[in-house]
Amino acid sequence: VLARVDEGTYFGGAMGDHPVAWTREVGKGRLWYTALGHLSSSYSDPSFLGHILGGIEWAAGKNE
Repeated sequence: VLARVDEGTYFGGAMGDHPVAWTREVGKGRLWYTALGHLSSSYSDPSFLGHILGGIEWAAGKNE
């Protein structure tokens, strides 16, 4: 798990500690998942774009 949300910090959150970004290796492949990016404004945020790029690079094996 790379990032998580404490759903107890906002109204309507019922799951408690909720992962929102994670990685997993499957056979010889790699999976990177993010549940972030619901707002179109996210895609102009340098931090979010770094999150996306980092995930793509990790999944491609570039960071090794």
